[in-house]
Formats: sequence, C-alpha cells, structure tokens
Amino acid sequence: MRCTATFTLIALIALSSFASAQDFCGCGNFEDPTLTFSGEALMLWRDQNYAGPLVFNETTMAPALTGDDVNYGGAGGTRLTLHREVQNGWAFEAVYFGMNDWSSNYLVTGNNNISLPGDAGIGTFDFFAADAMGVALGSKIQNVELNVTKTAGNLQLLAGFRFFGLTEDLTISSYDADTFLSDYRVKADNHLYGGQLGARYHEQWNRLSLYGETKLGIYDNSSDNSTLFRDLNNTLVLRNTRNNANSTSFVGELRFGVDYLLTEHLHATLGYNMLWVTDVALAPYQLDFTDTMTSSQFLDDSHSVFYHGINVGLVATF
Repeated sequence: MRCTATFTLIALIALSSFASAQDFCGCGNFEDPTLTFSGEALMLWRDQNYAGPLVFNETTMAPALTGDDVNYGGAGGTRLTLHREVQNGWAFEAVYFGMNDWSSNYLVTGNNNISLPGDAGIGTFDFFAADAMGVALGSKIQNVELNVTKTAGNLQLLAGFRFFGLTEDLTISSYDADTFLSDYRVKADNHLYGGQLGARYHEQWNRLSLYGETKLGIYDNSSDNSTLFRDLNNTLVLRNTRNNANSTSFVGELRFGVDYLLTEHLHATLGYNMLWVTDVALAPYQLDFTDTMTSSQFLDDSHSVFYHGINVGLVATF
C-alpha cells in the first residue's frame, strides 16, 4: 500500500512539473474549451499459462485434460473516453473499458474411468470413476481511469488514477450415471487501485494521423478467492472456503494506431492494444486437488495475465 501511494504521489508531481506554474494557475490566455468523446469496440484476447492437470483418466493413468489444452479465446467489449480541454494545454479525461466476458467449455467423456487428479476425488461419489467431466472457464475485466493531461506540440503527458478489476471462475462438473452431477468451483476476484503515468504522441498528414500511447502504474491489489466443492448431486458440501490477501501489482499498457478525419468534427480510429497485469489471482491456480484438513485454505496471487487485440471506433470533437 505504501509503495502504491508513493507512486501515485510521484505521478501527480511529475505532471505538475511538466508545465510552468503560470500555465497551471491560469495566468495565460484562456482558450475556448474543447470536448472530445470517443466510443470504440474493443476485441481482446488473453493468454492462459496454467499447465497443470484438470481431469484424469484412470484407464490410461494419465491426464485427460490439462491447462495446455484450454484457452479463453477472444472477447468483445467497449471503450469510452471523455476528454475535456481546459486551458494552456491542460485537460481532464475519464476512460472506461470493459464488458469483455471470456468463456470456454471443454468436455471429457469416458466409462467409469474419469476422475479428478490427485487425492481430491478418491473419497467422493461423483468425482471418482465418473462417466464424464466438463470444465468451464470464465473471466471478466473492468477498467476506470481519471487522468490529468498536458499537451505540448505533438506530445501529451498524463498522470492519474486507475481502477482495474479482474474476476475469474472455473468449474469442473462431474457426471456419473449412478450418482448424477456435482460441481467443483473456484472463483478469484482482484481489485487494483493506484496511480499511473503515461504519454501519447501523434503525427498528422492531412486527414491521416498516426498515434502511440503508453501507460504504467503500481497498484494495491485487494484479492480474494472462494471454493465450493460438492458431492452426491451437489447435496453434500465437501469444501466451502474463502481467502483474501493484499499485494502490489503492476499494470502496463501500450497502444498504437491510425486516425482518419471524416469531417471537421468526426474521425475514425483503428488501433492495436496490449495490456500486461502482474501479481493477480487467476482461477486455475486456486484449484487444490489434495484431500487434507487445510485443502483450499490459501490464495495464490502471484501470476500475470497479458491481453492484446484491436479497437475500432469513432471520435467526435465539439
């Protein structure tokens, strides 16, 4: 928390020192304010680095499904930006992106030979020698930013505050003709708060312009996980745990693209985005296939996730 607060303070001081005190106090000429609004479709893909076993085949005595066999694929969302120029190159902006909802499902079938890895399924009715198991993965993100920017020529510097939320869940559903269907579900939530620094640069040729943007920040991550493991057609609770922790995370963002002026007040934009988030809790790493008194009584928030994809939209200036 102390590291996050220090970085936030540094971000604000760094931007303030970029302009003279005369600019910021409004002693210069006051220009007509400009309001810019952009709405974009944002298609993002995310990586999946968990490689451990998820489903075990008792006949072959080998994993039937591992983390290497699954992925999240792509998910569409929205990015909205409101940018308000004040004076002398100073501006305030609000940024939101999210509603990206990744989901994927996998099915392993057998004949009284499908089990959970490790010891977790041995003492159960539905998760040992089952007929089929399905694995469902889900992930969502939400991002909100409040920034102050300062423009000098083609360069724009920014400092501000970012909230980034990441929610994941993973469910292993086991079906057995003798005892029906039960679920082993884990969920992980991450709430990142902190300051960021960034810069934008653009070059324009008539109606066409190229741009690049980078942001980075250090954040306090308040994370938690939950496990619900049930048996006998979900009538018997084997585990019901919840854990929480605080850690320091890093978020780095890089964007670049092209804008094309359609009218005096409207242009189209197309770009590519990369986002890297470290030290977060991801659902697959919360799985625990042991069978002890302390099973699932932990939180693993030491992993990273990388997002990348394209944006396309319109930008209006008033």
